[in-house]
Amino acid sequence: MQQYRNTQDIYAKRRKQLLSRVDRGIVWINSAGDSFDSGHCRNVEYLTGVRSPAACLILAPQGILIEGIAHPGHLWCTDEGAEYGRGKLVTEALFVEQPHDRFRGTVVQRRLPSLEQVRAATGMQNVYDLAVMDEVLREALMNQEVLWVNTSKIPDLNKPVPPDVVRINAIKERYYWLQVKNIANQIHAMRLVKDAYEIECLRKAYLITQEVIETLMRTIRPGDNEARVVGIFHQEVKSRIDEGDNADIGIAFGPIVTSGKRASTNDHWDSNGTIQDGEIILIDCGISYNGYSSDISRAWPVNGKFTPRQREVYSVVYEGQKRGLEAFRPGGTCAQARAIVFDYYQQHGLERFGLGRNCHPVGLNTEDAYYFGYGDYPSFQPNEVWAFEPMLMMPDESMGIRLEDGVLITETGHELFPAPPSDPDSVEALCQRKIPAA
Repeated sequence: MQQYRNTQDIYAKRRKQLLSRVDRGIVWINSAGDSFDSGHCRNVEYLTGVRSPAACLILAPQGILIEGIAHPGHLWCTDEGAEYGRGKLVTEALFVEQPHDRFRGTVVQRRLPSLEQVRAATGMQNVYDLAVMDEVLREALMNQEVLWVNTSKIPDLNKPVPPDVVRINAIKERYYWLQVKNIANQIHAMRLVKDAYEIECLRKAYLITQEVIETLMRTIRPGDNEARVVGIFHQEVKSRIDEGDNADIGIAFGPIVTSGKRASTNDHWDSNGTIQDGEIILIDCGISYNGYSSDISRAWPVNGKFTPRQREVYSVVYEGQKRGLEAFRPGGTCAQARAIVFDYYQQHGLERFGLGRNCHPVGLNTEDAYYFGYGDYPSFQPNEVWAFEPMLMMPDESMGIRLEDGVLITETGHELFPAPPSDPDSVEALCQRKIPAA
């Protein structure tokens, strides 16, 4: 878990906003569920700042009683706090993992923040051991009619039921009168529109990613292995870990590095091939800053000079992206941006080489607020942040080109977040300023 100064009010405001969308029942948000792209669900983090795969948040608009959980079976005990046995109604309670008694104080027990530390970091007073959550939930549900649960990812029908859904089904069996609803869509709708803190973190994440990719563009030479690119990327990110005031910098995903014909399909992303002279290298990567993730793709000639055909195709992607960005304004849509790019590719006879799903929101997840699944999103609103990534994949010509940037929707249009230059002339100029060999 990592928490940052001056953000407690931000998280409290989000919880209050979510509660305003719920008129009755109990909201049970579990971080153990699957996320949109990978890892654990980030909705608990979005509402509390607690970054943990083992945390739960209960919100109750009408309030719930929390009694006796420090001394199960002895509800008369009141020595653990004012809420125990004294009828205190609470509207929010956070449950976090604590060290297991069997390993407490030993070297094998991983370090976990204490309940006092979590209270201090989050500003939430009602923070308890995750081990007592079931008891609180069991008592709280008895007189409820609605349970809001947190299912962030579209379930796979042809795979085993995931553990978090198994648990929901077990609750439904025992509390058969409950109406179960999904709160994830409400949270994801909130996550689409970023506040000033989120925008600041994303801008910084994109700036660091720009710096790292530009280092790679100046460094990599023909004959290098794609794995070396991955190694330098990791080294560059690690060297920035202590940057900023209380900054938490890490790798959001990737990097996915590929070149030549391998870059022209989506099934050769193992990043372990040799980059040949005359090939285009493609990278797709993201860096997180305080939990918020960038997403940038770039393609460049490893020898620093496009061939005439490479420049021709690259310029089509570059111009297509520029035209598609015209749709990124309040009231515009992803569908409009896709149509603009497709029409431009069609003018050049390249439409069959372009992949259609080329924009998605970014935030805590690389693919953020993914509550519309594989359908389309509604019209853009100010303060949303999107990744826009037109591409051409041409295996017959051993070429894959993708240009992806972060786009902030403003009141009147859009702003591009920091990224390496993408016009062909600037790409060549940057690549030719090589770092001398060691």
